[in-house]
Amino acid sequence: MYIQDYDERLPLHYFRDSSSNITGSIITVIHPYIKNVGVWDCPSAARKTSVLSNGDPAPLGEMSYGWNFMIFPLSNPLKLAAIKSPAECVLVADTCADSWGRGRLYYPSYAPGFNTPCSKNDGWPAGCDNSYWDTEAMGGRPGFNFVARHNG
Repeated sequence: MYIQDYDERLPLHYFRDSSSNITGSIITVIHPYIKNVGVWDCPSAARKTSVLSNGDPAPLGEMSYGWNFMIFPLSNPLKLAAIKSPAECVLVADTCADSWGRGRLYYPSYAPGFNTPCSKNDGWPAGCDNSYWDTEAMGGRPGFNFVARHNG
C-alpha cells in the first residue's frame, strides 16, 4: 500500500532533515499501514523495538530485521519496476541492530559464492546477480553477519 501511495517507489532506509538529524526510517513510514510495533521483533530476540510515548515505533528503535540496503538506499528511492527478479531478491533478513547506532541495521550479506557470479550448481538461479552482497562496498566488514545474527 505504501508503494501505491508514493508513485511506485520503495521507502528510503532512513530520512534526515536539513541539519542531517535522522527523523524517520523504513519502520516509521510504513507503520501507519501495519499499526503493530510487534511485527518488528523476532519472538526469540532479547531486544524489543523502542516506542515513542504515543506508541509509534522510534525512528531508530531496536528491531530484529535488516533491510537490503541496495533496495532501500539513503537517497533516490528505488522504483518497484527496477527490481527485475523480485522472487530472487532478498528484501529482509534476520539481523541485529548495528552498534554504530540504534536502528541502523547490518545489511544481508552472506550467500553461497559470495561476490561471485551465480550458477545453478551453487543453489542460485543461473545468471543471477549477487553483486549487491558486496560488503566491501558497504564499509569493508566481510563476514560480519556470522556474528551479527541473534540466537535468542
